[in-house]
Amino acid sequence: YRAQEQKAFASNIVETLEEGRQQGRFDHLALVAAPDFLGVLRQSLSKPLSRMVSESLDKNLVDKDEETIRRQLFH
Repeated sequence: YRAQEQKAFASNIVETLEEGRQQGRFDHLALVAAPDFLGVLRQSLSKPLSRMVSESLDKNLVDKDEETIRRQLFH
């Protein structure tokens, strides 16, 4: 059941990202997700979105404050 939820959530994220890509809202992506979800998310990306991924970070930062997240992303 958890795998189905992860796939559905990844699909929602990819749908939003794809819309942003088509509208030219970004030039590249940095993916940050818990290790088990990052794989699911990567598999859900379209080829055009995959090409835009410039960085991936397999860490769960959901319960971290903004400063900790910034340090992890921009070290």
